[in-house]
Amino acid sequence: MIHKFSFKNFYSFKDEAVINFEVNSKAPKTDAYIHDGQKNNLTKVLTVMGPNASGKTNLLKVLPFLQFFIVGSFQQNPDDKIPVKQFLFDENNDPSEFSVEFEIDKKIYEYSLIVSDDKIIKEILKVKDIGRFSTLFKREWSEKTQKYLSSLKNYGLPSNFVGLLRKNASIISTGNQVNHPLSVSIVEYWKKIQTNVVEAGRVFRSFLDVELFKVSEYFYKNPQLKEKAQNLLLKFDLGLSGIDIKEQKSPNKDESELFYVPVGIHKNLNDNKNPKTLQFIYESGGTRNLFLILFKVLNALENGSIVVFDEFDADLHPSMIPELINLFISPVFNKKNAQIFFSTHHPHILNSLDKYQVVLVEKDENGCSESWRLDEIEGVRSDDNYYAKYMSGAYGATPRF
Repeated sequence: MIHKFSFKNFYSFKDEAVINFEVNSKAPKTDAYIHDGQKNNLTKVLTVMGPNASGKTNLLKVLPFLQFFIVGSFQQNPDDKIPVKQFLFDENNDPSEFSVEFEIDKKIYEYSLIVSDDKIIKEILKVKDIGRFSTLFKREWSEKTQKYLSSLKNYGLPSNFVGLLRKNASIISTGNQVNHPLSVSIVEYWKKIQTNVVEAGRVFRSFLDVELFKVSEYFYKNPQLKEKAQNLLLKFDLGLSGIDIKEQKSPNKDESELFYVPVGIHKNLNDNKNPKTLQFIYESGGTRNLFLILFKVLNALENGSIVVFDEFDADLHPSMIPELINLFISPVFNKKNAQIFFSTHHPHILNSLDKYQVVLVEKDENGCSESWRLDEIEGVRSDDNYYAKYMSGAYGATPRF
């Protein structure tokens, strides 16, 4: 579970922003909230709202960036730049800063990173023990010696490990290469994060069409999840009566290579016993998008991970969004306390959320984005009509028409 994260000097965010999944004891005692292993209240659902170009996507990029850095930074070439972007609109040479608290097997870890595009400046991992954090590892770049000052003994790494460290790769990603148990555990946790956000922003439609085949292969090999996806698709898409996935040989030279084609099953108006089929590439954009969303959602629910989704409502009818969110709230569907963190352009979703589950984002006249959670605004009551007040401008970050 993600507890909270903060970041600074990243894309349109110049000053520090804190995104908190932890809530106080006044939060509603509903299935939308969970108690972690150390008795912190956490929300399973957090949405981001604000005007166009306010910085919503940039805020959502933080966890995918940390996912890349913790999991895959060692896979870069030693001389590769780190794909991090500082605040763009001034002469800014300061590094970007990140911190995230996350929970694995009832232990809470805090990972902190200060990084420029050419090297790690500082990297620290802590674990909470008896109510306070203790340091597992730390390294910090010294401008004077042009070397790292490191403290790694509490992390249990092999003696020759220091020789593997690089300026552009995290200690965790590097530790995973030598099968260091805790590094492997942390990498496996971060691998499971599901997202449609990449360094350049939201994943493009052309990529999503290619991803259809990858998702289909996963469902083909995991029929129980495929069945769940089908049941939800039929609930949302009245034009479908089922889905099928066809295993086919590759049309390329290597005929032993297989690929998987998703097919929609439709009623035959002239012959009920012989339904019509239609490859998913010819289905509506909404149906294809929902198929991909359900893969990420069901995968997260299965693994107890988090979904980070930009424009969660794209190509979907607004009434579908509360239904999808309810999958995370439901203790029947969400037995492993998965979370969802998403942006939306549909303010009506406010009618389905609490003030602890809404983050607002807007940009000031200098191009700096800032964010706040709705409960941080003084005077916001639990029984307020959030939609009406938001649309009236009472909370700020209101879309401009």
